[in-house]
Amino acid sequence: MYKWLDGEYFWYIFVSVFIIDLVFFIPAVSKYIDYKMDFIIVIPSSIIMHDQEWLFKKNIITINSTSIKSISVKKTWLLYSIFDNGDIIILTEGDIEQNGEIKLKWIPRPEKRKNQMMKVVGIDTRLNQNPK
Repeated sequence: MYKWLDGEYFWYIFVSVFIIDLVFFIPAVSKYIDYKMDFIIVIPSSIIMHDQEWLFKKNIITINSTSIKSISVKKTWLLYSIFDNGDIIILTEGDIEQNGEIKLKWIPRPEKRKNQMMKVVGIDTRLNQNPK
């Protein structure tokens, strides 16, 4: 009944399934690791971002609070609005490696997190609001 498993079709099916796994499964695992294992530590003197890119590759960025110019929120996709996620963009001065901009992606409730970061770091939120 399953004669094609013993014949030459087995390897075509095996290779096809393997390629589909490489194309879809590995990027999904990468995004999951990026979403679950990244975190931010905010203290009054600095902001520390721990960016886990893959299982054995991580990037730790420390920003001095005196070099922060502004903190903003960006929501560009429909999925950002549906799940209330967004990007927090920290504009700094004098950071050549990141071109003065640090982007924290897929942050849950970004407006609340931005206000918490600004409060801890000591940036006055009244200066960043538009007058009515």
